[in-house]
Amino acid sequence: MKKIDLHIHTIKTVSDSIKGDEFEYSFDKLKEYVQQRNIDAISITNHNVFDYEDIRDNIGIVVFPGIEIDLENGHILIITKDSDVIDFYKRCQRVHELIKTQDDTLSFEKFDEIFHEREKYLLIPHYKKNPK
Repeated sequence: MKKIDLHIHTIKTVSDSIKGDEFEYSFDKLKEYVQQRNIDAISITNHNVFDYEDIRDNIGIVVFPGIEIDLENGHILIITKDSDVIDFYKRCQRVHELIKTQDDTLSFEKFDEIFHEREKYLLIPHYKKNPK
């Protein structure tokens, strides 16, 4: 059995401020988390921002490219293969340019325009839940 965590944040964004999810990212803490739990792979899925290369190159496990997008006032995780990272990065840049404030969210139509080749991605709806 493989252990995978597909929802890790490394950059604080305006969307984190909405939820009150204050955090400070530490690579050492991430590495400790991965090692203590024997995790085989992770995905970095920051809100509306793509970030992964420094982590991928230094953590010693598989790191899948990903992003968490504010979509129609909810969230969706999008994860892809390492081989598609350049195209994925360009698409994520478009998202980042559109989501600038706590109130911004992509419409389904805009999401479909940016990520129209859905067979290339793992899509995971992420709903607000209580308790977290």
